[in-house]
Amino acid sequence: MLRNATRLARPTLAAFTRTTAFRPTISAAANVFRTYATAKPSTSEVSSILEERILGSSSEANLQETGRVLSIGDGIARVYGLKNVQAEEMVEFSSGLKGMALNLEADNVGIVVFGNDRLIKEVKAPGILPRHSVNEPMQTGIKSVDSMVPIGRGQRELIIGDRQTGKTAVALDTILNQKNWNNGSDEAKKLYCIYVAVGQKRSTVAQLVRTLEENDAMKYTIVVAATASEAAPLQYLAPFSGAAFGEWFRDNGRHSLIIYDDLSKQAVAYRQMSLLLRRPPGREAYPGDVFYLHSRLLERAAKMNKDFGYVQVPIVFAGVNGFLDKIPVQKVVDWEKDFISYISAEHKDVLEEIRSQGVLSKDLEGKLREICDTHTKSFIA
Repeated sequence: MLRNATRLARPTLAAFTRTTAFRPTISAAANVFRTYATAKPSTSEVSSILEERILGSSSEANLQETGRVLSIGDGIARVYGLKNVQAEEMVEFSSGLKGMALNLEADNVGIVVFGNDRLIKEVKAPGILPRHSVNEPMQTGIKSVDSMVPIGRGQRELIIGDRQTGKTAVALDTILNQKNWNNGSDEAKKLYCIYVAVGQKRSTVAQLVRTLEENDAMKYTIVVAATASEAAPLQYLAPFSGAAFGEWFRDNGRHSLIIYDDLSKQAVAYRQMSLLLRRPPGREAYPGDVFYLHSRLLERAAKMNKDFGYVQVPIVFAGVNGFLDKIPVQKVVDWEKDFISYISAEHKDVLEEIRSQGVLSKDLEGKLREICDTHTKSFIA
């Protein structure tokens, strides 16, 4: 039985449901197949529900549920009783294992079992305003790549080819060639490397780590490995773990390189999970959202602005509220340049409020209207 299930009221991927599980006994197996319609609530439950509806508020902040494990195998647990669980919500079993509810059916919930991980949360990709254009090269050290198809910092690049054509060798050489820059003291030139091995043999990963150690490259390299012997949910999560490492470097003002080797193995693991969850298969039995799986992962890679795009907020506000309607089209770019210089020099306090609050309050909107109106009138004059 699953006990002590606690789900936080926050409707995000990090919403947590604590669940305690053990194998049902034979005597309890007869009660497993009760449906929600035939389950009779007790008198105390009915009275508490009526009292909450009359008062208009609940006495408890968290939602507690209990459920029962029907079956578990191949990294998929079938649970009965969690009727209020949401998709992509976290659950915890009595052994300490975590899981994620992915398939919600009428009579049971399909839960993907993970490892002993804590608070798994998928971060959204940054928007347009915080991003910076790709204008700084990322030197791979391979002349043919750097000269013909240069890669910039903040860019995604696909290395595609048949088997045994040297795809991993190109990625490994790129990591080794960063040694000269990482041995220096300039933090802006350093490039921390993250290698994510998905679905590979343990011997292959061990050989790659030994090569990095022999070339003194492990001091700036992180290796995330979910080998072929690992369960499918762990292979599914490995690229997201690598992206989390890279985002830590990015958010702390450093640069990082993430190499996913390879995402096709993650797609195979996701297909295996989806088939076990009885999801409708698509082409080649892959689920329909497999492309969304990779797109939301790759879009998390970005080079961020130093000001995280807060200077652009007043410009967007001016355009949305019609302050640019009186400006000729050929002069809009000049207006934007003058406006950025004006607000950065004369109204730094407004930018600091936007940066600290992160939301445009009514007071900020009033200040921005006055600033936009004053600057527009002076620009037209």
